[in-house]
Amino acid sequence: TQVFSAFVSALLAVPERPSAPDSLWDLSLGNAQPLLRRPHSHPCMCVTHVTLNGSVWYLVRYEHPSDSHMWWDLIIQCAVPVVELYRAHGVCNRVDAARYLVTRGMPFTTVFFPERRESVSLRPDVHAFLGWRQASATYTPYDYRAYEDHARYILRGGKARAALLLGGLVWRLALEIIGEPLLQEVLNGPSSDVYQFGQEYRPQRGDVVYDDKLTSEELEVICGVYKVEISKLVTPIPFIRSD
Repeated sequence: TQVFSAFVSALLAVPERPSAPDSLWDLSLGNAQPLLRRPHSHPCMCVTHVTLNGSVWYLVRYEHPSDSHMWWDLIIQCAVPVVELYRAHGVCNRVDAARYLVTRGMPFTTVFFPERRESVSLRPDVHAFLGWRQASATYTPYDYRAYEDHARYILRGGKARAALLLGGLVWRLALEIIGEPLLQEVLNGPSSDVYQFGQEYRPQRGDVVYDDKLTSEELEVICGVYKVEISKLVTPIPFIRSD
């Protein structure tokens, strides 16, 4: 993934439309849809670099009327979802792009700049964990139900959005617990919780932007991590599903 990201970054650094060979862009000689050859190039997708919190992200927008009034920006840190979107010619706005990514469990972020009259007052992270277990503990169906209850308590409002935005394993666990109907919450943009529990994204220049977030402790709860004390060293271990 790092090599792929570096490759896409090099192409995006060129002022004109990238002119690298199609086989290199797609990393496959047998690809039926080379990205840069007409009519396979995306008709309206635009990708630019942005630096947030010291990391390079891809900012995705669309030159299409349906994308002109969006209030949040779509940013992606991994190049793979960017290329997936570039192949999706039917996607012509950020809402459809977010729907495309979230239904596939691919990570992305939806940041926005609050209006001046809005007050952002981020609260300290709340520490949450499932508890302590002996290293020799045997887990039961009751333990799994207790885990689900803890995770369901966390996965509300903006926290549920943040879990789905992460993609991968956390996305899958969140869908099992809260269900697919909440996928729509991702498309609605950052929640009102972002003003107290959101995450800051600081650019090199300009205003700070925000999106919903999960703390590391909340991630551990969703992933079923219990804490075990071994020789006075605290070591988190994953909860093993009993079924």
